[in-house]
Amino acid sequence: MRYTLVLSLLVLISGCAGHSVGASGPQPFPIVPPSGATLTLEPGVYNCPTSLPSGTHIIGHGAIVPQELLQDDFAPIANRVPVPEVRIVCPSGLTLKNVNDIEISGVIFDFEEGGGLVLDAVTYSKFEMALAHSITALTLTTNDGNTFSDTFPRLTIYDTQTGILMKGVNSKAVTWNDFGHVDIVRASNMGIDISQFSDTNTFAAVRIRLSAGAAAGVVFNDNNVFGDVDASGNTFLALGCDADNAADYTGYCADFRGDTVGNKVTMGFGIMPDAGKLHYSNSFSQTSNTVLKLQEHPKM
Repeated sequence: MRYTLVLSLLVLISGCAGHSVGASGPQPFPIVPPSGATLTLEPGVYNCPTSLPSGTHIIGHGAIVPQELLQDDFAPIANRVPVPEVRIVCPSGLTLKNVNDIEISGVIFDFEEGGGLVLDAVTYSKFEMALAHSITALTLTTNDGNTFSDTFPRLTIYDTQTGILMKGVNSKAVTWNDFGHVDIVRASNMGIDISQFSDTNTFAAVRIRLSAGAAAGVVFNDNNVFGDVDASGNTFLALGCDADNAADYTGYCADFRGDTVGNKVTMGFGIMPDAGKLHYSNSFSQTSNTVLKLQEHPKM
C-alpha cells in the first residue's frame, strides 16, 4: 500500500538571507514508511531525513535557486525578491543507498559546509533540486552496486568545494545517467570530477563559475593514472566555464589528467583565458577524446 503525506508547514525562511534556518530551528522531517511515500512539502525549513526507502517521492513547492545565490554579486538580478523555499538542512550530509524509484523536486538541500548528497547504488531515480554549502555537493558512487539510469533534469549547486563527484568503486560503474541543465556557482576546487569507473553519462547544458583558486571545471581521470580506469565515453553537449579574477585564472575548463577514451565535449564561451580552457596530461588522451572548442576570436 502506498501512502501520501501532505505537509502544510508555512514557516518561511526568515528573510532568506544567508543560510541560517532561523531562531525557531527546522521542522521535523516526516517519517517515511518502509514501502515509500509521496511527500508534498510546503515552504519552510526541515530537518534532514536519516535515509529514504525505495519509492519515496518528495515534491517541494519551492524554488531550486537558493536565495543567497540570488543575493550573490555573481547573479545579474536587479530585483532580488525572496521566493518561497523548501529547505532541508543536512549538516552531516545525506546518503541514499541501495534504493530505486526515488524522486526529489522543488527542494534545496543545505549542508551547512558539512557534507553533501551521496547516491550509492541508486537506480531509476529522478532529481530536480538545489544543493548548497557543501564539501562535495553530489557524489555518485557504487559500494554495493552500479549507480545507473538516474536523471537530473535540473540541478543548481551553490557554494561548494566540488560540485559533482562520479567515482565507481568495487568493480561497479556510475553509468547511463543523464543530466539536463546544471548550474554550479562558487566551486572552490572543481565543478565536476569524473574520477574513475564512470562512463556513458550525458550532460546537456553545464555552466560552472569557479573561484579564483579552483583547479578545473571538469576533470577526467583525477588520479592522473595512465591506464584504464574507465573515465570514458561521457558526453557534454554544452560546457561553459567562468572564473573569478578571470584574467589571472590558471586552471582549466576541461582537464584530461590520465588515460581516457571516447569523451566528447562541446565547449562554449567563458570569461577566462582562452588558451587555458583545455588541458591534456598526455598525448593518448588528446587523440582519444573529442573536444569542440567554439571560437571566441575570429581568425584573421
